[in-house]
Amino acid sequence: MAAPRMYDKTPAGKIKVFTIPEAVVMESEAASDYFSTSDMLFGNLFRYIRFHEVSMTSPVEAEIEPGTMKFYVGEKDISKNLRDTLQVQIERIPAREVVAAGISGAYNRKNYETALSRLYE
Repeated sequence: MAAPRMYDKTPAGKIKVFTIPEAVVMESEAASDYFSTSDMLFGNLFRYIRFHEVSMTSPVEAEIEPGTMKFYVGEKDISKNLRDTLQVQIERIPAREVVAAGISGAYNRKNYETALSRLYE
């Protein structure tokens, strides 16, 4: 069974502007950049959702500097009393307008920089 999708992904090769609705996220942050810490960030979040019996959702969001990863709290888990830990913070984020470049392949520095450059063309 596929993970609940919090919003539609941008198809590879496309650029789109859309609004991400207000949401509750679980966030893990590192002192260094995302690409050197992504396994640790994912592990922190995965252990949290497993312990608290929270469903995995997609997409997973990342920020590069400092490295952060966010999992969305889905509709069926929103009423749970989720609390911060040393590794994971619970945050309500407002609706926001974003520009997304759809890519395919691994989420690595090279693909990220290629997608980022497309946004500035």
